[in-house]
Amino acid sequence: MAEIITKTPLVLAVDDDVITRQLAQDMLTDQGFEIITAADGDSALALFKRASAEGRPVDVVLLDVEMPGKDGYEVCKLIRRLADGRNVPIIMISGREGADAAKRAYDVAATDFSNKPTNWLVLAQRLHYVMRASKAVNELKRNHQRLADAQNAAKLHYWEYDIEAGYFYFLRTTGSIDTFQKGQLQTVEELIRHTHPADRSRLEAFAKKITRRISPISSSIEHRVLDPKDKESFRVLLTQGHVDFSTQEFGSAPKRLIGISQDITDIRRTEDRIQRLAHFDELTGLYNRYSFKENLQTALELNQAADNKLAIFHIGIDGFKRINESFGHHIGDSVLQEFVQRLSGDLLANEIVDQGIGMKNMARLGGDECILMLTCNRKNPKLYASRVAERIKEKLATAFYIAAERKAGNGEDLEIFVSASIGIAMYPDDGQDEQTLLKNADTALHNAKDSGKNQYQFYNDLMSVTGKAHLELETELRRAIEHNQLELYYQPQVSASSGEVTGVEALVRWHHPQRGMVSPAEFIPLAEESGLILPMSDWIMTQACQQAKAWSDDGLPPFMVSINLSGIQFRQSNFEQIVEQIFIHTGVDPTRIGLELTESVVMGDAQNTIATLNALKELGVKLSIDDFGTGYSSLSYLQKFPLDTLKVDRSFIKDIGENSDDTAITEAIIAMGHSLGLEIIAEGVETQAQLDFLRARSCEIIQGFFFSRPLPASEIPAFVSAHRQHSSHLNTPAKNGAQDLFENENKPTSSA
Repeated sequence: MAEIITKTPLVLAVDDDVITRQLAQDMLTDQGFEIITAADGDSALALFKRASAEGRPVDVVLLDVEMPGKDGYEVCKLIRRLADGRNVPIIMISGREGADAAKRAYDVAATDFSNKPTNWLVLAQRLHYVMRASKAVNELKRNHQRLADAQNAAKLHYWEYDIEAGYFYFLRTTGSIDTFQKGQLQTVEELIRHTHPADRSRLEAFAKKITRRISPISSSIEHRVLDPKDKESFRVLLTQGHVDFSTQEFGSAPKRLIGISQDITDIRRTEDRIQRLAHFDELTGLYNRYSFKENLQTALELNQAADNKLAIFHIGIDGFKRINESFGHHIGDSVLQEFVQRLSGDLLANEIVDQGIGMKNMARLGGDECILMLTCNRKNPKLYASRVAERIKEKLATAFYIAAERKAGNGEDLEIFVSASIGIAMYPDDGQDEQTLLKNADTALHNAKDSGKNQYQFYNDLMSVTGKAHLELETELRRAIEHNQLELYYQPQVSASSGEVTGVEALVRWHHPQRGMVSPAEFIPLAEESGLILPMSDWIMTQACQQAKAWSDDGLPPFMVSINLSGIQFRQSNFEQIVEQIFIHTGVDPTRIGLELTESVVMGDAQNTIATLNALKELGVKLSIDDFGTGYSSLSYLQKFPLDTLKVDRSFIKDIGENSDDTAITEAIIAMGHSLGLEIIAEGVETQAQLDFLRARSCEIIQGFFFSRPLPASEIPAFVSAHRQHSSHLNTPAKNGAQDLFENENKPTSSA
């Protein structure tokens, strides 16, 4: 079938004779060609390049041999050097007859040769032919390259084995195997010498098997090949796929074998990695939860048969989230790796290996939690488990030195102290299957954390009851946030000199429909643990800002509304943007809002804290350190923080005048705050003696039951008005203040 040409072929005719050019123009146009002509070699090269640049490349070139300047041979060579000229058909035409002219034409890579005078009708047919032939050749080359590219991508290599001569032949390819396959003949012995020593006997057996085969059945072998440069081994799949026989007689021996070899190194590495990820934790090298459960199930079967006891230790690093938030996850990862190293190193070597327990009995469950099982075939298994738990605590007692703390910019190691909480479940007392044991060990761990951390606890049935109640309370708290069961109360802050209200502190309350008032000391830590602290904190800030705006719109004199910030809330990367959006949404004047943070929050990552505090300060808010004196503060950082207020913790105020240490600490805090230009608020003031002491030390603001318990928002206007009209209230305790429902309440981290 004739090929359908979808575009008019473009012919470049080059001849110094004007009549020949005109004939080419007239005759070939009539035969369906488009013609461009040139009188010399330079013009021909320029036309050829321009046609390619304009997206209409020349399809065939008619090139006269004898021309002034560059002759046809030179022009042919120059066209072949061009990108579009490598494969274009070139027919050279000469007025000289003889083999020499034709030979020179083919030597410079001409496609065809013709003599003058030209038979244009015959030439037109030759043009169609050479174009079809050229297209077929080019397509063949493209397919050959595609096949080569596909083989290289798949790392496939062709081989032949001449059995009679005893030689292998490998087709030269690219890739790792090419380091020893150079397209040269090799003996079987040379091939085996390149093979990994552990695989040589298998390859020899394979070679004997395929050379003796009398039927063309495919077979293959996987073996490792050594790179002679660096002795690295590659995994190769050698496949014999075809057999040539010397005769067609039954039982004849094969004459030649052919097949392929494939570099499957990357495939095997990927499979090994997938296999490892399926069973091991990538960071620590310990087993993952899935594999540990399989090992535990096996251990339970063995211990049941031997009537042994089994201890399951669920171990969690205390405060690990704070390490990640303060120093970054890369430091947290290093701490976790060192933590595991300590557990799996000296501890296991000294305490557990004698029981036949090794690394396969440890796993990382995720985050900062690991799990360990050991057989306790002793008379007192709980005593033995206690000794191991104490040993774990001892191994963690010394500091972790984490290298290359880049953030500080000084290259010094970080000194980090960590502790661990441990929950222990015993088989068979606390469960007889892996699911129950793991659940009860986890329950014991949470109970150890809730009881103060850095301790171990054995599971008991009461823990499950407590844990269930804890989970139910978490569910109810989530519902409380969604259904507006929370409410803000406000405790007034009074000027020590004038008795007027200078501010209020927003405190969250939970009106449970069945339980009544739930203590903040109970639900705030629960909110932090469950992650509900963020939506709760946003709700608190929004409500407090809306209330401050409402009081301002109602004409109340200006006073501050202070809001406690949780550490999790403050450490959000976009916290200042969240605060700004709340200000915009509520329309509150930011200068009437105060934000309070505890010492532990601001000192957790002092460098980033400074940046965040400065950004908040630019919004116009006032900043305060709450519960000052209960944590650790670096004075060098404290003076860099853009603070306005220090709040003296209630624990010091309670015994001033009676406890000399608390009295001295309170005086020191007030003096230090004043030296830094900060305003001092004393919280927890309940007696006249405490008030007199604080006024004598120039403490500016008083907060506590002496003046008022926390009040609902509706009662604040009356309280503010009363304290403006009667400054005598300065020396008058609030009615029933000290008997308030929330007496001696603690504020863990948020507006409680």
